[in-house]
Amino acid sequence: MMHILGQINMDTKQVATSDASEAPPPPPPEDLPPPPEEEKELEKPEVEEPPPPMTLSQLEMALNPGSGNAMGDFGFGDFDAGMDALGDMEIFDLRDVDKLPRALFQVDPNYPYSLKQAKIGGWVQLEWVIDDSGKVLRPRVMKSSHREFNQPAIESIMRSKWSPAQKGGKPVAVRVTQRMDFNP
Repeated sequence: MMHILGQINMDTKQVATSDASEAPPPPPPEDLPPPPEEEKELEKPEVEEPPPPMTLSQLEMALNPGSGNAMGDFGFGDFDAGMDALGDMEIFDLRDVDKLPRALFQVDPNYPYSLKQAKIGGWVQLEWVIDDSGKVLRPRVMKSSHREFNQPAIESIMRSKWSPAQKGGKPVAVRVTQRMDFNP
């Protein structure tokens, strides 16, 4: 059997391989970076004249931002379109007027969710001005039991509508102080 197997001529087959892939493209030519530009010194603008000094009402507005609907004139000198609501306004105390202001429409404050869930009550002492048209100006918190009540109290006052106070039969601006209670 070995003899028979030895006589069988085995055909040897060769397998040839060839690479059919394309050659990679040549690398792009190197671009030289542009020459650095010369740095130019920027000319400093010259101020022809200093800005006008701020009035007391403008200074108050700058130091106490976000104070209701009064916007101030922000140092634009003679630009006065009645934007500083309290600057030239005569403001009376409640005891000096003939007829007190009356709330035409009041909005209950939004009770802070975390304090309501914890059944925590509190109060906010507010002060604001009701102008001669009944508009609320510059509400601010004087004292409060919890600072979380401050913003809801101010928002409630800002959304309220008032009839103005009267003195001598004419509507006048008046300063109002009120305590707002939050009961769980």
